[in-house]
Amino acid sequence: MNHDQTFKYVKGQTDGNWLIYSGRGEDKKWLITPTIAFFNFETEEEAKNFCDRLNKIADNTNHQNK
Repeated sequence: MNHDQTFKYVKGQTDGNWLIYSGRGEDKKWLITPTIAFFNFETEEEAKNFCDRLNKIADNTNHQNK
């Protein structure tokens, strides 16, 4: 499965701040609350592992971004 439309991660504005989002191009949907990131990881490896797990779940569900 190509996860271009599912879950991805990006480094935040500070070190130790990796954020999860979904969407394409600049149309990003961040997994955050109004004041704090819902999923905020200290290392890229943690963020990648979490995205991989989310994407495996997404692969096995019936959703519009498949």
